[in-house]
Amino acid sequence: MSEKESAGEDRVRLPAILGIRPGAYLAVLYALVILGVVFFTLFFPGLSRPGSVAAVSSEPEGAAFYVDGIYMGAAPCRVFVPKGRHTLTVSLPGFTPFAAEEEFRGRLFASSVFPLVHPVRAVLEAPAPAAVFASHAADFAAWTFAGEPTAAYQIPMSLSEGAYRAARPGAAELREEMNGIIEASARFAVTRASLRDLARAKALSDNGGLAPSPVSLLRSAEESLAWLAKYPQGREWLGQLLPGLTPWGEDAENTAFAPPVLTEAAGAVSLNGQGAARISIEDLPFIRAGDASEGPSGDFWFCGTPVPQGLFTRFLAENPQWIGPSYGAGEDAPAAGVSWYAAEAFCLWFSARFPAAMAGYEARLPAEAEWEAAAGPGGSPRVPAELLRNGGFWEWCADPFAPLLLPADPRAIEAVGSPERSLRRIPADSQGQTIQMERASLPPDLSSPIISFRPAIVRKTAGD
Repeated sequence: MSEKESAGEDRVRLPAILGIRPGAYLAVLYALVILGVVFFTLFFPGLSRPGSVAAVSSEPEGAAFYVDGIYMGAAPCRVFVPKGRHTLTVSLPGFTPFAAEEEFRGRLFASSVFPLVHPVRAVLEAPAPAAVFASHAADFAAWTFAGEPTAAYQIPMSLSEGAYRAARPGAAELREEMNGIIEASARFAVTRASLRDLARAKALSDNGGLAPSPVSLLRSAEESLAWLAKYPQGREWLGQLLPGLTPWGEDAENTAFAPPVLTEAAGAVSLNGQGAARISIEDLPFIRAGDASEGPSGDFWFCGTPVPQGLFTRFLAENPQWIGPSYGAGEDAPAAGVSWYAAEAFCLWFSARFPAAMAGYEARLPAEAEWEAAAGPGGSPRVPAELLRNGGFWEWCADPFAPLLLPADPRAIEAVGSPERSLRRIPADSQGQTIQMERASLPPDLSSPIISFRPAIVRKTAGD
């Protein structure tokens, strides 16, 4: 083959098929391919999967969307729903759910490119919005124990999300309730992330759950500054979270954080007509640490010793469901390894053994404020210091634990709760009459060999 012939072009000639020229049958083939593409793009989706897209929105946002009882997503969302009649449900915890039966149609042409949209709009109402906010505050409190978030680990904005969902424009009474819950939640704001969530929740609450306006932001700032100015410890707390902040003003005398000052008032309870400063029940000694004239922490007796193992064993014999790990303590040693729930159950059992003259009283775990009132930290204890020193055991308190001892409405504190309960102790090396207490916490269903408890005797509250 010559060089000139090798450099020429190769030519391919298609043969005729059944006498049909190539130009004719190629045109038909190309047309079929184009028709196939058009069919499978524009018609086949509508034939094989008829239905429409539900465009779901809710007020407040974040509600769960269900189709025939199957969870499909959180509003706002777009979800494909097959053609036919379906039961739709939109729900949020604490809100009355939205439910409806609706017919969904299909579109034959271009349903994958231009789907048929079926709007679903649900406006949810909460019968008890303050309770909804309290549940979010409880979640906020629980996240406190996870520590400061990092770039790889974040926590939800639970409190401000609850404020957005629960607040209502113009609802002054609800706003007051929510502010009480916000103050109780402030006791858990120990990270910058939680402080941001707290501030955002306050702004949303003050503006009825809407985006804050300049007026509502100013009101929120005024109330927050007034609260910080009233309680010096609040400014110290804020200074720890925001090191660049310089405290302002002079510290006024702070009565909200100090333990109550208890006097030697007599006649708190009468046994056989005599005022009782000390009583003994089942060989447990109790010392009066306050009377009814001294407010919520008055009129109570503080046990002079932790519950001994011997008495706790009697309780377990009658209530075997509370039997837990045994740490081999002697009968006179403090009962150890007791959970908070078991300690509470003991107090109920112990209350049933009160004499008739004490029918208006009950035993329960002491609150932290009552612990401080009895021990008198930094001053003279109401209970002799030698009775409070118990070999370094931690002791359960009744309170839900919060990292910060900030003031709040007791009802709000109870509503917010905490995943842990408070523990108090006096260090074993504490000397003299000046007592410095330590505090800690633990989930109420757990315990350890160094945890015990002692009951307090208090007047029954209304309804008991």
